[in-house]
Amino acid sequence: MNRPYRFRAISTAALVSSFLLFTTAKQTTQARIPTPPPTGCSTTTIDMKLLVVTNGKTESDFPAIKQILDYLGTPYDVLDMTVSTAGITSAMLSDGSCLGYYQGVIFAYGGYIYSLPGMSILTSYEQAFGVRQLNWYMYPNNDFGFAYPYKNVITSTGTDSASFTSAGASVFWYANTATPITISNAYVYQGTPLTTLPAGASVTPLLTDASGSALSLIYTLGDGRQYLTQTFDSSPYPTHDLILAYGLINWVTKGLFLGEYHVYAAAQVDDFFINGSEWVPGTPCTDPITHDRTPPDATTLRFFRINSADMTSLVAWQNRFQTDPLLSNFKLTLAFNGVGTTGNIDWTGLPTAGVANDDLTTNVQKYQQYFHWISHTYDHPNSLNGLHKSDPYGDPDTPQVDSIDLEILTNQYGKMEFHPSFDLTRRNVITTRFQTLRQLFGTAEHPHRLAADIHLEKKRVALTGLHAINLGDDRVNRTPFWGGCGARLDWLWFCRAR
Repeated sequence: MNRPYRFRAISTAALVSSFLLFTTAKQTTQARIPTPPPTGCSTTTIDMKLLVVTNGKTESDFPAIKQILDYLGTPYDVLDMTVSTAGITSAMLSDGSCLGYYQGVIFAYGGYIYSLPGMSILTSYEQAFGVRQLNWYMYPNNDFGFAYPYKNVITSTGTDSASFTSAGASVFWYANTATPITISNAYVYQGTPLTTLPAGASVTPLLTDASGSALSLIYTLGDGRQYLTQTFDSSPYPTHDLILAYGLINWVTKGLFLGEYHVYAAAQVDDFFINGSEWVPGTPCTDPITHDRTPPDATTLRFFRINSADMTSLVAWQNRFQTDPLLSNFKLTLAFNGVGTTGNIDWTGLPTAGVANDDLTTNVQKYQQYFHWISHTYDHPNSLNGLHKSDPYGDPDTPQVDSIDLEILTNQYGKMEFHPSFDLTRRNVITTRFQTLRQLFGTAEHPHRLAADIHLEKKRVALTGLHAINLGDDRVNRTPFWGGCGARLDWLWFCRAR
């Protein structure tokens, strides 16, 4: 574990005043342990770096840890027990005097405290420098502040609902702590806090479930150490990890770390310019005889399309939204289908054909500058296997067949028709059905000349409930859901930067 450079913070006498990409996060209400400095040191200096302990990087939690640290840009070293077989040495942790090399320690699995060579050295370091330890996953155990044996295990096929305690709401202040977290696709150990504690020790539950089990707690030992332990596992993808990961890093660093925390708020409106079905309360969701799902274009559903007055209200709503300093640059992105601007009543549902009778299209110049725009194909085909030009009045074939390149080009031509300076991200497209991903990339059955030019970048995909393909330009749709916090506006969870 080479250390070519170090960022350092004074932990007992002064705090670092400025660093590039420096984040001071809100402090938790957990008490800091008054730890005396090592013998002979009036103050201690600690490098602003974390130590992550893993055994082969095979834990499902390890990529979750790596994801949040990489996303924040927080420096860290990895001690892989399969590589560094000698484990912990004193030289790894400090200069032997008043300088510590790590401000916090993260165990991918807490049980490694029993098998990590040199664990006693790490314990002494945590005590001497007041360094916290985060156990991303561990079964309930006396050494972590839980009673043993534990109560129950929920396998990855089940779920558990975890509510925030008042202390948990402080640690994870940025989340909607009034709403319980659903823990799914994970093993969950249900345990209770330890009641018979060593002298000077305490336990503080952060997450509890309906059975009274503690699923996450802080164990303050009486010797200067603090453990935060979760009894459920994670990976980079479950919602519970995406919600909690930032608060865990904030806790283990005592709210002071190198990094940059951004939350991106983006929302896309689907099928702009064409009408859509509206579900009316009381309408059956399935056929009462066949039990088939009611199709979205069923005649039992009424159709709806916004008009110019609705757009005026939308602009006013967005302007109010932008009064929040955190969202001052927020703009909706409208995914549009150009066929809805042709005056075709089959696509607008208006009583009279013709563009002149469509105030949504004729007034587009009044509101187009307030939004971002992205192509959603011209006439929303159900399939993209064919190779014929899109029909300006809609595709008469059933099922619809259009080639993706002509769908995009026709939509581009359509936007030029009603306003040549339209703000359109020309290298982005939102597809209309999941199977179009296969046609976009090309297969042996459906090779496509655009496939070589189209690539999917997970960090740039703008998710809207549909399927977005990024073609290399994220000028408008900067929404890094992969590795980031957030934020579809219709989620229960909406993270706010602090």
